Amino acid sequence: MLRVNSFDLAGYTRAPDPSEASDNERIAELRSVIRESIARGITLVLDRERFMRRIVDIISESSGYPAVVAYLREAGTAQLSLVAGTDDAPLWLPRRLDPNGLPGDGPQVVNSALAFDVFEFEDEQQIAAVPIGALDELLGYILILDLIPAALDAEDLEALAVMAEEIAPAVLVAIHHHQMRQSSVIDLPTGAYTYEFFIQRLAPQPATNSRP
Repeated sequence: MLRVNSFDLAGYTRAPDPSEASDNERIAELRSVIRESIARGITLVLDRERFMRRIVDIISESSGYPAVVAYLREAGTAQLSLVAGTDDAPLWLPRRLDPNGLPGDGPQVVNSALAFDVFEFEDEQQIAAVPIGALDELLGYILILDLIPAALDAEDLEALAVMAEEIAPAVLVAIHHHQMRQSSVIDLPTGAYTYEFFIQRLAPQPATNSRP
C-alpha cells in the first residue's frame, strides 16, 4: 500500500493514519500534500530537470520505493527522454525510450520485458508506469522501479493517478519553459542551431583572436 502519510517535508505536519479515514478523505489528503509539496518548490518549474527531480523525490516518499524516474516527451517527437531520477535509480537506464510498451490511459503495473525491450535486467521486474497528461496530451511517464510483486492494489493505482493529475499542470509549465529556452538555441523541428545562436557564439571571436 502507498503510505500517503509518509511525506516528511520541511514544515509539513504528518496527517493521521490514512487507514482511519475514508477513501475520499485519503485522496483529499493526498491532493493537499502533493499541492503543498509542489508549491514549496514552484520556482524550480523554470528548470525542467530540477523540477522533475523534486517530483520523483515526492513520489518516492509517498510510495516507499526508492527508485523512481521521469521520462518526458521531447518537442516534435513521440520519443521519451530521461530527465530525472532519484539517487537510487539505476545509472544504466536508457536516455531515450519508446512509449509503445507503456500504458496511456492510467497507471498500470507492467512487466519490464514488455515495457523496456532495450533494458537488460538480470531478472524480470514489475514496474509501475504512471502516465502524465494535460490538455489531452501525453507529457511523459513516472516510472517506479523494483516493485515487490503484487505490491500495488487498485487503491494504490488510484493514488498514483491522483498524483499524476496533480503534478501535470506544473509539469506542462516546466516543459514549455524548457522548450522556450531551447528554441532560442535550437530550431526544434530540425535540431539545428539557430542563426541567433551562431551569431552570439561568433561575436566574441574577433576580440579573442586579437589578444597577444
